[in-house]
Amino acid sequence: MAYRNPMLVSFSVSNYRSFRDQAVLDLRAPHGRASGAKPWDGNIQSVAAVYGANASGKTSLFNAVKAMADQVSQSYRSRVQPSEPFAFDEVSRTRPTEFSATFIAPDGICYAYGFGLLGGLVVDEWAERYSTARPTLLFQRDQMGVKFGKALKGANQAVERIMRPDALYLSAAAAAEHDGLAPLYQWFAGRLLLFPALIHRQLINQVLAVLDKDPAHRQRVTDILIRADLGLVGVEATRRESFDSDRREDQTLLKMLSQFVGRNLSMDPADDDEFEAFATHVANGQTYRLPLDLESDGTRAMLCHAYIIDLALREGSTLVFDELDTSLHPLLVRELVRLFQDRRSNSEQAQLIFTTHDVSLLEAGYGDGAQLGRDEVWLTDKDDSGRSSLTPLADFGPRTRENLARRYLSGRYGGVPDQLDLFDPALV
Repeated sequence: MAYRNPMLVSFSVSNYRSFRDQAVLDLRAPHGRASGAKPWDGNIQSVAAVYGANASGKTSLFNAVKAMADQVSQSYRSRVQPSEPFAFDEVSRTRPTEFSATFIAPDGICYAYGFGLLGGLVVDEWAERYSTARPTLLFQRDQMGVKFGKALKGANQAVERIMRPDALYLSAAAAAEHDGLAPLYQWFAGRLLLFPALIHRQLINQVLAVLDKDPAHRQRVTDILIRADLGLVGVEATRRESFDSDRREDQTLLKMLSQFVGRNLSMDPADDDEFEAFATHVANGQTYRLPLDLESDGTRAMLCHAYIIDLALREGSTLVFDELDTSLHPLLVRELVRLFQDRRSNSEQAQLIFTTHDVSLLEAGYGDGAQLGRDEVWLTDKDDSGRSSLTPLADFGPRTRENLARRYLSGRYGGVPDQLDLFDPALV
């Protein structure tokens, strides 16, 4: 069963940071209400927003997705990273941390893949292909070895021989150029883009370095900035000679950006200059160039957002943002979300998954109404024992015309602080 666009169908994690029990982000909308691709049992959402109180698990969910992608892309070269099990009971420290994802890969086929980590070792790993509604086993790994399904063709045993106990089989297969598993690796490495909160403060010059080599991409990003009403008519960069330490720092930051966009963005050895960025303004008929460092944090954030969103929309990627609304006006956030909801701007069915505190996206009486439907909203909450949970808003059965923002802030759906009286008269 083949589909047109790569997309995330579902993601799950258990025994990771504050998620002791399994948390599942399932982007298949009930009753076929979502727009987008149609896999075997329903539509896939193009937008998912995760709300919750501070320290309720939103960033832990983001980090779980990133941890899974990092293990796939890096474990063969540098061994698996610590699994970070739930810390508030003794039993969890002896249990594996489990990750799994179901997704449509670049070859148009739906796959499911997962693994478990314990004590820096891989304790289980598996992959399945959905050629029909029933999964077909590709491989199953445990501490005794790897079992291969008949559907997986290629150098299976050769990869098993180079596989280490502290590295994923999929990561080793990618290093060995195993064609049968290449689509799975390609989705993690090239179609899953991760953007941590506030990372724009570190990566402005690196984004501009990439845009300098791609004029068409730079023009599209500039158009987005102009339409965002930031007072800009252009963004440009000039090169200046830099010291060796500056160049090493640029290389390090470019490697960080490469992880987020899923491709190598390292500078060529000949790139011995550092970028100095400028924003172009027009006032009273005159053009002025101001250093980008003098622009607001919101302008710099929007530049990085525009870069990564343009990339995701053109390539049909799954974009995961932690705190999408940081430093941005609510109307700008609504517009960024709308880009992914509109089939005209999102013809490749890219996905936007983000954490946020911006309740205006839920407000029925704000602007043109709620920007998010109930199937696009998820809630994290934490109980008294420190365990986080992830729940779709649809499970609360909100009515069609219900004011989601008001009900959310009142605590009807959970995901809000239990007590906000920060003043203690006894301390006066």
